[in-house]
Formats: sequence, C-alpha cells, structure tokens
Amino acid sequence: MKPLLTGALFAALSPAALANGAEPSSDWLGLDEELNAVASPVALQGGGVSIGALFRGAYISADMDDFGGFGADQLGMVVDDVELWHEGSIEQYSWRISVDFGQPISPYSLLALVGAPAVVAQTTRTDLLEDAYVDWHFDERFSLRLGHFVFPTSFASQTDPGSTLFMDRTTNGDLFHQYSLGAMLSGDYDVFEWFVAVLNGADDTGDEHAFALRGVYNLGDGASGEGALGGGDDFNASIGASFVQDDGLTDDSEVITIDILGSVGQFGFGGELVNYGDGVVPGLGGVPIALAYDEGPSLFSVFGSYLINEQWEIAARFEDLGDEDDTTAISFGVNFYQAGHNAKWQLLYKDVASDAITGVEGSIIALGITVGASRNG
Repeated sequence: MKPLLTGALFAALSPAALANGAEPSSDWLGLDEELNAVASPVALQGGGVSIGALFRGAYISADMDDFGGFGADQLGMVVDDVELWHEGSIEQYSWRISVDFGQPISPYSLLALVGAPAVVAQTTRTDLLEDAYVDWHFDERFSLRLGHFVFPTSFASQTDPGSTLFMDRTTNGDLFHQYSLGAMLSGDYDVFEWFVAVLNGADDTGDEHAFALRGVYNLGDGASGEGALGGGDDFNASIGASFVQDDGLTDDSEVITIDILGSVGQFGFGGELVNYGDGVVPGLGGVPIALAYDEGPSLFSVFGSYLINEQWEIAARFEDLGDEDDTTAISFGVNFYQAGHNAKWQLLYKDVASDAITGVEGSIIALGITVGASRNG
C-alpha cells in the first residue's frame, strides 16, 4: 500500500479501536511497526537517503540613501533562504542535491547594500541549483568530488547558511560562497586536512580553468563552527590557508587567504585576511562591489563572541573592505537558540563608515528567524 494511504487508514481506525479504553492488541502494535517501516526514508542496498529543509527570513530596516544613494529606504520582510536538500549514500559513494528558492544575494549583507542593492527589495523568487555532486570515498582518508559545489576557500564561505553566527557572512565569505562545476580531491592526515580542485572557472566550459588549493591545521579537536556554541571547554581551533587562480580571467588573478576559527570555553573567535591579485576586482557573480580599489587589495575581518548560556550568545565583528576610501563595517549580533542552530532568532546591527565625504556610509538592522537544517547531522 502507498504510505499516505496506509497512514490515513491507521489514523482512522486506531481511535475507534481505543474508544472504549481497550489496550492496543499485539496486532495493532505489529501494524504500527509495519507503518513506521513503510513511512521511513527509502533505503538503498548498502546505504540510505535523507531529505531536509531550511528557512531563513528577516524583518529589515535600511537607509539606502546612505549607502551611496541607491534608492528609497527599505523596511519590510525578506526571505534569504528557502532550501530543500537531499543526501544519500551507497557503497563507496555519497551524494547531495540542494535547491534554494530564496534570494541569490543575502539581503542584509554589505554586498546587497553597496554592490547590488535592488535585491534588498526583491520579491521575485527563482529556484537556484546549489549543491549537485557525488563523492567517491575510495579510501578511508581520501575522496573525490565531482559536480557542482562550493570550494572551501575560507571558513566563512563553507559555513552552512543555517549555522552562521551572524545573519550575514563576512564580505569575503560572501564572495567565496560561490558554486562552481568541477572536481575536488580531498584528504586528511591526523590534524591536517587538504583540498585540491580544478574548476570550470570564468569561461565555463572553455579551455581555461580555475585551480584552488587549501590546507587546514586543527588544534585540539578543531573548530566546531562559528561562535562558541558546541565548542566545549578546551581550546579548539582551525587555521587555514588557500590559493585560488582563475586562468579564464585576466593576468594576476590569484587570491590568497589566511584565516582562523575557534573557541575556548564560552568564547568564540575568528579572523581572515584575503589578498586579491592586481587583476582581480572583488565582486559577486561578475558584479563588482561599488567601491574604489587600488591594485591588489587586501580585505580582512575579525570577530569575537560570548556564549552567555546554551540559549544566548552575543557577538561583534569588524571588517576592513580594503578600498581607497577606507570603508569599514562593524556588526553586532545577538542569538537566541531554542534548538541550537536548527531553531533560533537572530538580531543584527551593522554600521558602515568611510573616510571619504562621498563614501558609502549607513546602518542596517534586521531581526531574523532560522528553522530547519542545511544538511543531515
């Protein structure tokens, strides 16, 4: 029988069977077990599958005139992520497929405000293919990934959207959280992890490629994620370094990243320094950030957080955008965890300042909710 049909039949019959206070018989218990088995995720020989969803939305207030005069003030509800995902495994293989019906650029990020501000008020929804890859675990220490994925250029870029400490990523995190087609070989040895990828790059299926390398050194148990939630009492941190070069762009397209993420007790911390080559203008999806850059700009950020208890965490972050006008952004966040990162409220306040008279300045405040998970486990 179909799962929905058997479930409805059981729901209709079981109240009648217990209406007179009768104890459930072994027959009914057996039927219950059979229905649970039918309704469970479809199992494959040697593995299984799972599905999930994530919702992230916020009520936002921003003065767009302050952000370079890009239009009217913004006040209202926005939806950042509406993600559906599917994961599975069989034999030596695992896979992941995810689609996001939210906005392609976070509506409360600096990129939305100074790079593509129209997305803040965007109401049209389009489906966006995110993860679509297969992992071949041909050895207990090595695996090969093929498909559509985000290369882990930095900790900020690889953090799942539902597990971010602030409502938005760092500016560099947004820039590097880009999905690409390609192949990635990864492995680990004791406290060291490494990733090597060949990606299609800027010219898509043309004859040029993007090449990416990353190494991560773990101290203690390594970082458990952004902030102190789930980090434990001991000092745990991860230090990473990356090199990315896209031959489909102009010369001097290399990008070098050094970053750290960790926690100790109730304190969380992190930082990143990213140097862009002379031929690279920081931007997202081919749209440059609306800031004036010298050649080879360097962008950096640092953050700290304090976990008051298992339900409340406060955080502060400073970013230097590395432009000619010395644009900086200071963010403050308050998180209320009801079920960890799977059900939480977040409050974000961001202030952007510039040394130039006509530079980008302004503030934004957002109250957001996250329900669901970005992946299994």
